[in-house]
Amino acid sequence: MKCDKIRRAIGGIDADLIEAADRTMPAKQRAHTASRCRIPRAALIAAVLVVLLSVSAIAYYVVSHANTAALMEAGPFSNGNVRPEIDETGQQLIENAAIDLGFSQTSNGTTITLDSMLGFKDTKESLMYLTFTITPPEGYEFPEDMQYWCFWNDRRKLVPEDYEIPYTASTVKNPDGSASVLWAMMPQCDLSGYRLHIEIGGFGTADKELVASLYDGSRVIELPGSWTFDFTLPDLPDTQEITLDAAALREAGLPVTALRLSDFGGIAELEHVQQLENFTLEYPDGTEYTVSFGENGDNLWLNMDEQSRPFCQVLFLNPQPVRKASAIVIDGVRIPLK
Repeated sequence: MKCDKIRRAIGGIDADLIEAADRTMPAKQRAHTASRCRIPRAALIAAVLVVLLSVSAIAYYVVSHANTAALMEAGPFSNGNVRPEIDETGQQLIENAAIDLGFSQTSNGTTITLDSMLGFKDTKESLMYLTFTITPPEGYEFPEDMQYWCFWNDRRKLVPEDYEIPYTASTVKNPDGSASVLWAMMPQCDLSGYRLHIEIGGFGTADKELVASLYDGSRVIELPGSWTFDFTLPDLPDTQEITLDAAALREAGLPVTALRLSDFGGIAELEHVQQLENFTLEYPDGTEYTVSFGENGDNLWLNMDEQSRPFCQVLFLNPQPVRKASAIVIDGVRIPLK
């Protein structure tokens, strides 16, 4: 269960956000107004402010990213029954791409550490994965199944524009007894020069029997506290331009005018509004990797930029070595890569 779904079940949620999410999510199309950095994926946010504490302890330490793969496999982006499986190549790409942060703060005996960040940046839409470790007070034990655990009373905003960033999330228990949380966010800007301000007001559970209801639900903050992180975003890698034969694609009926990719996904700019259905990477050894639009995939999202120009956001749930691909197939149209 994703945290954005859990949040739909608690009271006090902004009604405009609920209406917007219900209107846009079934079609997986997200239109935006002309603000510089609006966020493309609707999510519902508990609007409770907490007493802030400054970051009291910032320490660098070596982060193991095995839990990052486990968090991605928990499926924060998937609406259907399909869950990604991170293979050895994907795990290595995560290890290579993760930027260790190591910002740590303790409140009421619970330590939350902002471990790392990875993803990509693009002028149309960027991708940020943030990973956290939660170390509870001595003697407190997390359950083995933590799919209904979330940060509560939290806010995330880009500074100085002060835009609130929706997200999807997943939580797992680690072998050492701590817990890990993944936030996945897709702001519609390239992130260069921004700071990220995060406020967290507790860590706990939602009642799994009640979360199916939009307005009814209950939550328990097992570990109360106040944690605040404010830092300049590290420089994520840019998406890379893929050479296209625009005339050939137009003749084939494919509206893609530009394609930019990273190991975690990318952007396909479109000539006109058209939902892409399938996107496949082919490799020289004959293997393939496909993402698709639909209830079981949820990896291709049609969107509009600030000038109302359509584009499709492509997400690789299992990171891919794009530079090693020999061809890309989009809705049956094959694009050889050099």
